[in-house]
Amino acid sequence: MRYLILLYVLPGMPVILSAQSQLTGTVTEANGSPLPYANVRILAVKDSSLVAGSVSEVDGSFRFDRVAADDYLLSITSVGFRAYLHKIRVPRDEGLIVPPVVLMEGEDELAEVVVAAQKPLYEKQMDRMVVNVQESITAAGSSVLEVLSRSPGVMVNQQQSSIALNGREGVMVMINNTLSRIPMASLMQMLQGMSAANVEKIELISQPPSNLDAEGAGGIIHIVTKESTDFGTNGTFGLSAGAKRAEVYGANLSLAHRGKSFSIFAEYAYLHTHNVLLWQNAFRSESLSGLLKSFQSDTDRAILSQSHQFRVGIQKTFDKKSEIGAYINLTQNNNSMRGEGGTILQVGDSLVRTDILYHESRDISNQSSHIHYSFKPWAKHTFRIDYDWVTLQLDNLSTYDNAAYFAEQSEAIQFDLESYAPMNFHIAALDYQFQPAEGINLKAGAKRSWMDFDNSIQSTYDENGVGELGSILAGSAHVQEIVSAAYIGGDWKAGNKLDFKVGLRYEHTLTDIENGNVKGDINRNYANLFPSLLIQKNLNENTAMALGYYRRITRPSLGDLVPVVLLINQNTQFDGNAALLPSIIDTYKLELTYKRASVALEHSYTENEIAPFQPSYDPKNELVTYSPQNLRYLQSTGLLFSAPWIIAANWDLQSSLRLNWRSFETAHLPLNQRDAVFDLNLNLSNTFMLGNGYTAEVGGNFQSRRNWGLLIFRPVGSLNLGVQKKLVGDKGTIRLAITDLLNTNNLLNGVVFREPPLHMQNDYYLRNRTFMLNYSRPFGNKTLKSVKIESASEEDRKRMDVK
Repeated sequence: MRYLILLYVLPGMPVILSAQSQLTGTVTEANGSPLPYANVRILAVKDSSLVAGSVSEVDGSFRFDRVAADDYLLSITSVGFRAYLHKIRVPRDEGLIVPPVVLMEGEDELAEVVVAAQKPLYEKQMDRMVVNVQESITAAGSSVLEVLSRSPGVMVNQQQSSIALNGREGVMVMINNTLSRIPMASLMQMLQGMSAANVEKIELISQPPSNLDAEGAGGIIHIVTKESTDFGTNGTFGLSAGAKRAEVYGANLSLAHRGKSFSIFAEYAYLHTHNVLLWQNAFRSESLSGLLKSFQSDTDRAILSQSHQFRVGIQKTFDKKSEIGAYINLTQNNNSMRGEGGTILQVGDSLVRTDILYHESRDISNQSSHIHYSFKPWAKHTFRIDYDWVTLQLDNLSTYDNAAYFAEQSEAIQFDLESYAPMNFHIAALDYQFQPAEGINLKAGAKRSWMDFDNSIQSTYDENGVGELGSILAGSAHVQEIVSAAYIGGDWKAGNKLDFKVGLRYEHTLTDIENGNVKGDINRNYANLFPSLLIQKNLNENTAMALGYYRRITRPSLGDLVPVVLLINQNTQFDGNAALLPSIIDTYKLELTYKRASVALEHSYTENEIAPFQPSYDPKNELVTYSPQNLRYLQSTGLLFSAPWIIAANWDLQSSLRLNWRSFETAHLPLNQRDAVFDLNLNLSNTFMLGNGYTAEVGGNFQSRRNWGLLIFRPVGSLNLGVQKKLVGDKGTIRLAITDLLNTNNLLNGVVFREPPLHMQNDYYLRNRTFMLNYSRPFGNKTLKSVKIESASEEDRKRMDVK
């Protein structure tokens, strides 16, 4: 791992700089008010390629410290304002102060130039970190799950189907402002089959506003798909091909048409991934009598995944007061896994060896539709109605063929598992927004979600040729859940120095689970209040301080509550936990920002933290069972640092560092344990503008030793390389990417029980080193329209206060 850290640090060493100057300026509205978060770009005159980019500060100012003396195009854009484009000359050694730029409200087109600009890979905003996926060379040909696993502060555990953000579990995933409530294992399979080619950005929201669901103690990961901003008819197509341990390839196509009052889009993506993983697990225990027991298992898993995605949407603006929009999304994901391996169980001098051969097929069909209508009956008053309908069908068939050998005897065991899980979701929301005065924005709304879920499992058991229906693994469940919510909130900008964001959300949850087995039914009925507060003080033109507090909840997922057994081998299994309680987290945050850099101190306390897949041991049957459990508490303190570094005019370094200290106590063991763990998470991304259309990227991430409850994960990381060439004449872009070059992004964990004495280890080698070649090309009209007809997802993002 020391070589991995060295490779991260080397690209950040100082270089000899050429003669450079400083460029500064301000952006304002027509009334003289500063315009924050405007996109400011310096473009080459020759081909309008990006030289440097930034975002205006809260006081409207922008600054570039190292700009080579030359002629440039200065481009400034902001949603809702006419775009600004002007030729400038930066003198040698003297610098340039650009006269104040005034952006006028209204729509405008830049027909004179096609802006070939780019955003920074990471953007730190007031309540979230934004990963601009399309600006990453190494994201070419990747799945959304793979991009997530390389994002700042995100830890993806494919072995146990869970995602953590900034060291906290209980993360919810939202796609185009629709919160996903399907089981995490199914969602992660969908994200693994979802091509990153159609994703614009991923928002890592650590402090969601009150108009978003309170679900997810760890925060919300918001995946925003691409929307064309060009006027007229245009599109993009792309092809990818490469290899992991086996072949990987894909294709994507998007089409869009935008008029002054009407827009329509359609997109399709296909992703084929074939890889061979290695899973090793073991345990070792010693009884009071001194009898030693040990178990070891090695399994190769060949996984083939094929995914089809299709999305079509339409938007119509009737006048300046009303609009309607809708989209339909269809996803089909087919997974096939073949496993082959063996186990060895030793108890004293006795030894049992087992050969394992199994095949699993998992098919997921997902259809979702959305419609919204917004209208503005009076000035300063806006209403919006949203409705979403989501259906999902999960079919899973597993066949296990085991042969056990002990002493001079042998035993053949074969069993099949079939599961069917149809799910239906209905989500309706009403939002109201009122702006009584400049700088004041009041919001209120209500939302109701209905969920209906059936899960049926059948098993057939065959021992030495004698077959029967297995009742232990069979079962069924019917789940209904209704979440009703209402919220009120507001933003207040007190001059240029002080900003307030305050909100209060009420949620009532009703969950009924009818179990078709002996474990009984589950009925939950509870309500909670979730306050949130964020105050920001601008200390001077470059420095601001923010103080925040928020409360959130993590409800047990349906997969956690429904007790469904998943066998890994004859001595290891995963199970549900019908006794799980929801967890409540209170978080306090203090953040200091200087220009585009920030440092934050965060402290949280979680009651009944849900820790995924906590191990327990049955010494009588030599059986290890992993199931979700409530911790008595989880206390966490973290320090987060994020900053862009402009090392040279053609060298940009994005960095994110987080230090965490966590303490917890278990609540499910005969002898509960307390522990504390310190960990570090580092993300670096270097972008080099090499000229002549060439760009290179060197980046990676490192996660030190950390814990999920009792599970202790060993350090992991990845090194990623990429290079791209923009072909002249707008003939497209070629990208070559190598991700996880050192094959170090694996899931390696273990746990030690004090009583009974037991050591367990699970190593999941993902073998994610990927070589990928990608070609993409836009076509059609490329006239930039500064005010675009908004699709449903874009309007939803405005509801989330995304700048």
